[in-house]
Amino acid sequence: VTPPPPTKPCVGTGFRVDSDPTGDQGGAPMNSDLDIQSVLIAEPFQTDGINRLVFTMKVADLSVLQPNRQYRIVWTPPVPPAMAGTDRYYVGMNTNAGGAGAATFDYGVVTSSGNVPISQGTPDAGTVDASGVIQIAIANNKVGNPGAGAVLNALSGRNFAGNGKATMPKTAAIESPAEGYYHQKGNTA
Repeated sequence: VTPPPPTKPCVGTGFRVDSDPTGDQGGAPMNSDLDIQSVLIAEPFQTDGINRLVFTMKVADLSVLQPNRQYRIVWTPPVPPAMAGTDRYYVGMNTNAGGAGAATFDYGVVTSSGNVPISQGTPDAGTVDASGVIQIAIANNKVGNPGAGAVLNALSGRNFAGNGKATMPKTAAIESPAEGYYHQKGNTA
């Protein structure tokens, strides 16, 4: 058996926070577009000097963007968000309309009671491809400004079928693998 290649936070898709078997999503074999295979995080060097986190989620199949899907990466920061009643951040992709050009990206906070997502805006960048790779870049200062040495805890992917305004507990997700954590290194070359 050949081990998988090592993952590094400053190169490529970064450090693998979690991996999950293919085909274990709710409603399998349906919902392959929501079947999480891995969640990664990277801190590549930024030529503009703005520290960013780059989150990558790999799902089984995104050859067709189904309408009303939500792809979320949620984590607990070292310092809770400033908004009262919230304790986590998320980045995500929505496919509210389905079809070409239907993907939109957002980030926000999650309430500590009820797991309600509260969108705070659009991340710095977001991409999706048919192979199932979703990538979202966000400036650190939009998510509590964590720096080198900070730990992002309870980091997990959570995928849902719905309109994006529903609560997002792990128990309601079509797919939600185990939680991982990430020790930040910083964006320095």
